[in-house]
Amino acid sequence: MKARFFLPALAVAILAQPVAAHLEDGQIWLIDYVNDSLYRIKADTWQTFTTLTAADGLDGPGAIGFTLHGDMILANYDSNELMEWDGDSTLSLAATSALGLAGPYGATGLIISPGHGDIFISNYDNNEILVLDENFQNPEVFADSGDGIFHPVAMALLAAGQPVVGNGHEDTL
Repeated sequence: MKARFFLPALAVAILAQPVAAHLEDGQIWLIDYVNDSLYRIKADTWQTFTTLTAADGLDGPGAIGFTLHGDMILANYDSNELMEWDGDSTLSLAATSALGLAGPYGATGLIISPGHGDIFISNYDNNEILVLDENFQNPEVFADSGDGIFHPVAMALLAAGQPVVGNGHEDTL
């Protein structure tokens, strides 16, 4: 009896691909790291649409978020970039490793502060949380290994504005 459950569960775990999902305005946005793709799923009908791919500029997409103005931010882990998309035109480059990006990654490795629009990024490769202002400038290390950050993969802001960070394992990727 246990084998009938355990073996299929083990197969799913081994064959699973890294993905992250974000719910925004009745749409489920699903990023597929392995296939360099972004999918939009209509939550009411479950229709799935391929929205962006490597041809649009995705390069190991590792995190997703939305600005206060509704633009989508995608973090490219493989190229150490943040891309911005308004939903109509092509992706535009918003930030690069020149600002300190080093492996922006994590299912929820990118969050936008609701009060002032600061962008908190899980900098997986540097064991830190990097913060950029809403214009993708003025980088600051918010927390690092000295604060207990080790390969951050998930973040959230509590109602009072304090961040909560989930650490990963060094063999995660």
